[in-house]
Amino acid sequence: MSSLRVGRRRSAILPTLVIVAILIVAFAIFTSVWTDRLWHGSFGYASVFSKMLLTRIALFLSFGLIMATCVVANAAIAYRLRPRLGAQAPSSPLLERYREMLESRFVWVLVATGVVVGLFAGGAASGHVLQYLAWRNAQPFNITDPRFGLDVGFFVFSYPWWRFVLSFAFVVLVFSTIVAAIVHYTMGGLRFSGPRRGGSRATQAHLSILVGLAVLVKGLSYWFDQYALAIERSNRLFTGISYTADKATVTAKMILAIIAAICALLFFANAILRRWMVPTIGLILLLLTAIVVGLVYPGAVQYFSVRPNEPDKERSYIRANIEATRAAYGVDKVEITDYSAKTTATAGQLRADAEALPGIRLIDPNVVSPTFEQLQQVRGYYAFPKILDVDRYTISGRETDAVVAVREMDLSGVEDHWNNRKTVYTHGYGLVAAYGNRRQPGGEPEWIAKDIPPTGLIEEHEPCIYFGELQGQRPDQYSIVGAPSGTPPIELDAPGGGEGGNPKTYTYAGKGGVNIGSIWNRLLYAAKFADVNILHRSGGELELMLKLRYGVTFARRRITHPRVGGLTRAIPLRTRYWLATVGSSGCAGPSMSILPWSSRNGG
Repeated sequence: MSSLRVGRRRSAILPTLVIVAILIVAFAIFTSVWTDRLWHGSFGYASVFSKMLLTRIALFLSFGLIMATCVVANAAIAYRLRPRLGAQAPSSPLLERYREMLESRFVWVLVATGVVVGLFAGGAASGHVLQYLAWRNAQPFNITDPRFGLDVGFFVFSYPWWRFVLSFAFVVLVFSTIVAAIVHYTMGGLRFSGPRRGGSRATQAHLSILVGLAVLVKGLSYWFDQYALAIERSNRLFTGISYTADKATVTAKMILAIIAAICALLFFANAILRRWMVPTIGLILLLLTAIVVGLVYPGAVQYFSVRPNEPDKERSYIRANIEATRAAYGVDKVEITDYSAKTTATAGQLRADAEALPGIRLIDPNVVSPTFEQLQQVRGYYAFPKILDVDRYTISGRETDAVVAVREMDLSGVEDHWNNRKTVYTHGYGLVAAYGNRRQPGGEPEWIAKDIPPTGLIEEHEPCIYFGELQGQRPDQYSIVGAPSGTPPIELDAPGGGEGGNPKTYTYAGKGGVNIGSIWNRLLYAAKFADVNILHRSGGELELMLKLRYGVTFARRRITHPRVGGLTRAIPLRTRYWLATVGSSGCAGPSMSILPWSSRNGG
């Protein structure tokens, strides 16, 4: 009797552990999703997050269900088409045991297979939410691509999504074929050895149709691949159609698509004729053609025809790329005027011209960061970004070019103590700006705003830098700030200026960040960051009015609008805000080059 009770207790342990594990995973997922929603809501993007989340869930469920249904359905068809018991002798005792096991647990095997492939497929599809939303909300550009005769909007919004759909369909058919072949082989419908080698009539028809569909989808992919040539870098010079792509690669893609369609028809016919030699030869020829026509032929054209005379061969295509890129950036209407250049410059004239013309920059924001840090860092726990920004201010009635940066908090120079990193050293301090077209006699920048406390020609601004590009590059780099009214401030504000020459302290009074005053929100973020200190009060100084924030760099990576795209760069303003530039979530249009930010950071 006692052994029976022990057995029941042991049998109950495993289900209990499974339930506990499921609850832990579910809570972790809920914590991640809900804290992200709180964070997006603090920026006013709760609706964007909700739309993205619901779309991800819909893609996960729909594509996961499609994959699971197709695989399970073909496995069930293969099982139903199995030979009658005793019609074929098992080829081996091991295979017979597998057959018996599959027959006894077939429903559970189907369910497990469907769940596994469905989870993988759903996860893959949910990662293409931006492509789906771009396709769903596509708008025409009313500009026709000269090579393919399609609207530019097709390349920007529709092509990425349809390319994924074709790839997904091909994977679905491949998995369905593999699973069906395994079931046919296990149940005796397919044999690779023995006197009755081959497959039954039903097995051959089933597999022929599946392989034919997979080859047909591959042919459609080949056809779609020609459109990718208009938006991908096909050579080392530029983006878009090149001579080789136009004269060789496009033709090769069309030939491969036609051959794939013929091979698919051969497999469909094989479902009735059951002559595997012909479709197999066709499939081998397709593979050889993909190598010879798809790779060797374009390479030969590039090497023997284009390279010896590349400027002439690529001239029209480079011109098309330049025109499309100018049109995309809105500079295609610029008038070009020829003039005779005369070299009459004298020594020191460039400096005089730079003072008169604010557009001539002497200070390069891409290389001057070490100088800013050396002259304006003030303390070891402050730092500047590696690449600074540019702006224009009206100083003394004149528009003035400026190189700007903010003195941000660098936690690598702070003692590794939780209270210091999370509640004391919470923000940087002060805007630093220099004339873009001036320098001092020793080569140093000529400052517009500098030092702590800030001094200079720029009017009073908010000096506290709670959101920056350095701190907050990872989601676990956060600060807990704010306190109830009347609580002594503990955040380090400036190295000096406090009573008795001590550092000046401050209490965050802004609106940015997530309110974690409630125990529930603190519990969620403590679980998210695996940091139990968030639940505790620090010596009674921090009550329940707490804020949590991320950095601008992390925000730029996380906030993505389904129609517009991601935030590509953040520029500090003299007010309490950052200016975030926006980039498209889609690809460039045909023959358009996307310029890197460093080449556009010219003010």
